[in-house]
Amino acid sequence: MNYLRQHLGLSRVVTLGPLQPNYGSYYGLAELNSNDNPTPSIFARYVTSQLDHYVRPTVFVGTYGGNRSPLVPSPEKELIGNLAGYRAAGVAYVLTSPGQGLPASPANYKLVAQTPSAWIYHVFDSAPYFGAAGCSVASDGREAATVSCPRSSTLVRRETDLPGWTAEIGGRNLPITRRDGLFQSVTVPAGTRRVVFLYSPPGIVWGILGFVAGAAALGFTAVRRRGGGLPA
Repeated sequence: MNYLRQHLGLSRVVTLGPLQPNYGSYYGLAELNSNDNPTPSIFARYVTSQLDHYVRPTVFVGTYGGNRSPLVPSPEKELIGNLAGYRAAGVAYVLTSPGQGLPASPANYKLVAQTPSAWIYHVFDSAPYFGAAGCSVASDGREAATVSCPRSSTLVRRETDLPGWTAEIGGRNLPITRRDGLFQSVTVPAGTRRVVFLYSPPGIVWGILGFVAGAAALGFTAVRRRGGGLPA
């Protein structure tokens, strides 16, 4: 965890066993694996088309968990065979169990750390979390990026394009379009601009209105009961 906290940045890590899915969030690390039902349909399609053709997307755990058939290629073989998809998702590190070495591939990845709990491989040329061709992009987190472009360009944010996300420049909304079937992208004009991404759960306004109406109804009922108990 200490190594990844120092080196991962905004990139993602994928596990072949040592780090259970969803524990990345516990440690504040961006982990691509997930064990979640239901899984967003666009993420499920990306997993089966670009990452692992044999896995159940709801149990994308990097092992034979989820009743994966022993007759199909292993998660390790699928990772190596579909490395381009992992790179496109911003995966910069792979965790294997101690002693589980990946096949030599100096052009694709390198063993950078061996710890008692995991071996850590660095994947070369993984896509950045924020990226815009021909532009300078700087960010200090996942919600905003400062983009300097000589001409209009497309900023890609490698985040799942789910309902509820909006983007803006200087308070002006930008339409979000889907890139590669999964990620978010916006068109930015020439010059230096700060693009901010915001999330609001769909239906939140109706939820708030429902809460207010419910609270008002309870308050009205309480007042009526109290009034009914007063002497004439």
